[in-house]
Amino acid sequence: MARGCLCCVKYMLFLFNLLFWLGGCGLLGVGVWLSVSQGSFATLSPSFPSISAANLIITLGAVIMVTGFLGCLGAIKENKCLLLSFFITLLVILLVELILLILFFVYTDNVSESARQDLKEGLTLYSTNNNVGLRNAWNTIQTEVRERDRKGRGVELKGERLTEQEREEPRVRRSPT
Repeated sequence: MARGCLCCVKYMLFLFNLLFWLGGCGLLGVGVWLSVSQGSFATLSPSFPSISAANLIITLGAVIMVTGFLGCLGAIKENKCLLLSFFITLLVILLVELILLILFFVYTDNVSESARQDLKEGLTLYSTNNNVGLRNAWNTIQTEVRERDRKGRGVELKGERLTEQEREEPRVRRSPT
C-alpha cells in the first residue's frame, strides 16, 4: 500500500514539474521573441533600462525551467542530490520573494517617487521619433483613462473603445518643467 502511494507521489511530482518545465520553456521563448521583435521600447523604467518586460520574462522563464528540470529529473530518477537541489532552489525563490516583499513595503515612498520621475521622463520623450513604442504605450494608457473617465461620468460610449477620430486627438499636454 505504502509503495503504491510513494509511486503515485513520484509520478505526480514528475508530472507537475514537467508542466512547470514546459511553461518555463514557453516563457523563455516568448521573452526571446519579445526581445528580438520589440527591441528595447518595452523598458519599464527609464532609470533602469535593463528592466524591460522581455528581460523579466526571460529571467522568469529560465528560473522556472531550471526549477522544473531539477524537480522532474530528481523525481523520475529518485536522485537525492537533484531533489535536494530542487528543494534548495524552491527555498531560495521563497526567500527572495519574501525579501522583495519586505523591501517593497519599506521603500514604498521611494518606489512611488521613482515611478513618478520615470513617468515625467517618459512624457518628455513622448514626441521624439525614435520612441514609437513609448508613444504607443502612453496612447494606450491615456485611451484607457479617458474611457474610464467617460464611463464614470455616465457618458454613453460607442462600443467599448474610442473611435478612430478620438484616438487621433492629441492627448499629451506638456507640463512646465
